Order: sequence, then C-alpha cells, then structure tokens
Amino acid sequence: MAQSKNPSTARSRYAEKIPPYNEHMHQVYEFATTRRVVRTGGGPKELTHYQVVMHKQLETALAGNSVAQRDILRQAELAVQSRDLFIQMQCEIWTAYKDLLQRGIDRARGTKAPPPSDLPHPADILVDWTKGVTILGPMDEAGRRRCEGLAKFRDALVVQQIMEDADNRVAMDNRPSTGAALVHAFLINTQLPPSFRLADAELGARVLSLLRLSKRESLVRCRAAWKAAGCQMPRGQHYGTLEKLKRMVCAQADLLNAVRRSDGDQLAWQSEFAAYVAALQEFAASAPKRKSIAVSIPQEAEALA
Repeated sequence: MAQSKNPSTARSRYAEKIPPYNEHMHQVYEFATTRRVVRTGGGPKELTHYQVVMHKQLETALAGNSVAQRDILRQAELAVQSRDLFIQMQCEIWTAYKDLLQRGIDRARGTKAPPPSDLPHPADILVDWTKGVTILGPMDEAGRRRCEGLAKFRDALVVQQIMEDADNRVAMDNRPSTGAALVHAFLINTQLPPSFRLADAELGARVLSLLRLSKRESLVRCRAAWKAAGCQMPRGQHYGTLEKLKRMVCAQADLLNAVRRSDGDQLAWQSEFAAYVAALQEFAASAPKRKSIAVSIPQEAEALA
C-alpha cells in the first residue's frame, strides 16, 4: 500500500516520535545546551556540549570508524526529513494565511471598505517550498509605524527634489534632476518591505505628477510632506549633496554590518557608529543654502534602520 501523503497524518506520525518533556528530558536539554570553551584548529571557540560531542563523533567517523559513520549518516538523514516536514508544514500554514487575508483585501477594495489590518501583510510573506517561509515586513504595530514613517520620509524626499529644481530654475525638460533628495528617495524605497514599496512605474508616475508645480506650490507641498514625515525642515531648505549622501549611506552600511557581526556587543560597533554620526553631520552641513538640515541624528538613524 502506498504511503499516505496526508500532511496531518505525516505530522501526527512525526509527533509520535517525540518523547514527553518531563524532568529527565529537561535535564538532558539543559546539559546538551550548556556552553563551554574548547580549542579547535582556529583557536578557542564556544560550543554547546552537544556540539562538542558531534565534533568528536565526526572526527571519529572521518578517521574510518564504521559505527560513527552510520550514526552520523542516520542523524543527517533524520535532520533532512525533519527539515523537509517542518518546511512543508510552515508553507502550508502561511500559504493558507496569505490566501485568506488577500481575499479579504480584494473584497475591501471592491466595496471601498477599509482593508484588513492583520500583520504580516500577504505581500511581505515569501513562501519557498524548498527553503521555507521568510517574513519581509513588519510583524507588529511598532514595525508598521517604522515602515510608515520611512515611506513618508521617501515621499517627502520626492517633493524635496521637485522644490529644489523649481528653486534652482531647472528647465522643465531637465526635471527631475538627479539630486541627492531623489537618489535618497529611490534608495529608501528599495529598503522598504514589498507592502510599502512603490514599483518603479509608481514612483516614476508620482514624480511626473509633481513636475508642473510652481515654485510656490512646491514650497507648500514640500513643507507639508516633511511635516507628515515628522521632520522639521525649514521652508525652502535644500537637501545635502550627492557626494556626502554616498558617504553617509556607505557609513550606514558599515554600521549595520558591524551590528550584525557583533552578537549583541555594543563595544564592537562603537567606531562604526561614530563614523556614521560624523557622515550624517557632514551630509546635513553640506546643504548648499540657508541653515543646515534640521533632522536630528536619532530621527535620521531610526528612519534609516
């Protein structure tokens, strides 16, 4: 008889193999996950007891011990099966969630009713039946507010470029110019999750819809856009230069990479943070007219995070 492919049956059989989490299993877990420092070929390294035993067993298997080899191969086979089953269950659950929520969004669009506000948004869920599920967008209200703030920052930068072109009397055929504001807007747009990101055509259409604004109209729209983004930008203030923007963005990337490598140790990325703050201040001071950009370091750092 062919083996049942029913996911619920597979899950129940998988669950039957797992022993109950009693006191004995708790002690085994605590011992297996206790970490210790061991010396390896690359120097001292912190490993759990389980990892130490696995390394020793692997060395024995590679030395030719047939018992260790069979055990390693069996564990690897079980790990592959367990991972495949986990990915299948994960993809089934999130695919059903995406379909259900997307139907609710489509119905709301048809009736012009407010769309469901459940998180994560369906567009931010990437289902890969070979690698698993990746959530690209916010999972809570705090994350949603951060993304909304960053999207408003992007929108303000677009209007900022239109205002600067009008103020600089750039010929209409040459608008928009490739200034720091517009470049920064496109860069931020690529960093947003799919549910907040504008497609290239959408962003281009938004820019084109603003091109015909007069200088006075662009000043009013620009001030309103910065206010909506929560930033205090003086009326008519220009953005920083493209050269200083490049340096600031590179310093930001170095900082984020250092934070990822630090494993929670803030001392490990202090120099990168200082370099980012210096680059941010230089960018703010590079505005070609009036006083420097009135965007505080914490606001800018939070927006770019």
